[in-house]
Amino acid sequence: MKGVFKILNPNQIRLDINDFGKQYILTGIRPTYRYIDGVRTEERVGTTYEVALPAQAYEKIRVRVDGDQEIDDSVLESPEVINVIFKNLIAHFYFMNSTVGVKATADSAVLLKGGPNKSK
Repeated sequence: MKGVFKILNPNQIRLDINDFGKQYILTGIRPTYRYIDGVRTEERVGTTYEVALPAQAYEKIRVRVDGDQEIDDSVLESPEVINVIFKNLIAHFYFMNSTVGVKATADSAVLLKGGPNKSK
């Protein structure tokens, strides 16, 4: 159709996760709750894992994993570096209040070095 074009939705652009590097250092764990009409409910739907990316000057991203929490919070008490991997990690851009960010989701989180882990 002449004169008709589709504008690309930036939220649908997937990032190449290989650019994140191969190491994900766990820095935080928090519950994820369901929101209805912008209001948080008490229904827990998953866990968000915050990780630092050494290959990206230790920038941090948050990765949401739906379902039961797979890595126990107590691992964060360790003085050692805590490495994790994510199965089926997908990352997208998002825009909020004129700011560009990165959001990521995965099917599961797996602890690579010591500590309690329900997914092994």
